[in-house]
Formats: sequence, structure tokens, C-alpha cells
Amino acid sequence: MYEYLDRRYALALYKIAEEKGKVEEYLEELKDVTDIINNDTQFLEFIEHPEISTAEKKKTFINVFKGKISEDILSFLLILIDKGRINQLYSKLKEMGKIYLENHNTVIATVKTVIPLEDDERETLTEKLRRKFNKEVLIKEELDPEIIGGVYVEVNNMVIDGTVKSKLSEMKKIMLKGEQR
Repeated sequence: MYEYLDRRYALALYKIAEEKGKVEEYLEELKDVTDIINNDTQFLEFIEHPEISTAEKKKTFINVFKGKISEDILSFLLILIDKGRINQLYSKLKEMGKIYLENHNTVIATVKTVIPLEDDERETLTEKLRRKFNKEVLIKEELDPEIIGGVYVEVNNMVIDGTVKSKLSEMKKIMLKGEQR
């Protein structure tokens, strides 16, 4: 719903980070802050509590993070608090990560298999995807016993489904069509 806003915030921070040559550092700091917030239920409740003032939230963030993260990231967090968007920090991080990948001509391929890929299989798949998309490819592997066998690949919402499960499903559809005649 707020993807457009998330992207705008992320792009603004990305541009600042890029100018300073600190994109990776800022991404890491945002990830660390996001992890702290998400792993501390009391902190998360504090952030989301409607009766705690913006000023109090900002003061707490300054006390917790000043000197531990860059001034730009702290300023970014304070802006998000002002705008009532601090609880969507993870979405901003995700968007900034996407921008980083786009600017580095890289895509993430989610690869699902029943058993882990062997090194040579991973290299072959990476190379084939690199040629297909004309981009660098980062493989994110997931094990999924539901697919029975084969490989399921998703890149930028494009699916390449070479799983046994999908083949069986296709066969079932064909067989059911034949019975209806």
C-alpha cells in the first residue's frame, strides 16, 4: 500500500549515501536498527504506542542510537518518527536494498529445491540465469519438500517452474479434461 512512499524515502536516503560513498554502510546500519526494533518487543510497543509523543520517541532514539549509527541514519529515523512511519522501517530498508541491486545490475533469484544444490549445480544455474536476465545473479536457496523434486526459480516475479509437483499438476489437468469429454 505504501510502496511508493517507501521507495521515495529509500531513494532519498540512497542518494545521500551514494554521494558520501556509504551505501553499504547505511544499508547495514538500517538492517541493524531494524533488527533491534523487531527483536525487542518492548521497544516495538514503545514505537507503536499512540499515547507516547513524537518528541519522547525521538529523544529515546537519540539516546539509544546516537554515536552508534551515522548521523544521516539517525536523522532519517527521526524524520520517520516525525512522519509517523518509523514502524515501516523494514519496508524502507527493503526498498533501499532493491535500489542498490538495481544500480549494481543485480537480481535475486529465489531457488526452491527439495535438497540443497550442489556447488556445480548452483554455478550452472547462476550462469544460465545470468545469461537469461543479462544481470548478475544472487541465489537465495530455500528447501521445500512440497515440490517433490526439480527446481522452482523466481526472479522479479517471473517464475520458472521445473518441479515435479507442477508437472504432476499439469498432467492431472490434462487427464481431467479428457474425462470431461
